[in-house]
Amino acid sequence: MARLDKAVISCFLPYMSMLRALSDRRLTTEQHGKMALWQNTIATLPEQVPQKLTLGDTVSIGAEADISPQ
Repeated sequence: MARLDKAVISCFLPYMSMLRALSDRRLTTEQHGKMALWQNTIATLPEQVPQKLTLGDTVSIGAEADISPQ
């Protein structure tokens, strides 16, 4: 279970850091600038999030997911 927790948490770390950065900048950005900031952040998501995540030996999450019955 600890391995699963570490893998899931590491997968979501880029999202959490970006949301934290957005909330920090929100107070200093004007209303029209917020949308541009959000769109730029969303545009970088595919580069920062892994396309495939392997959990243990039997489960993979991603484009080539393979779940072995046990």
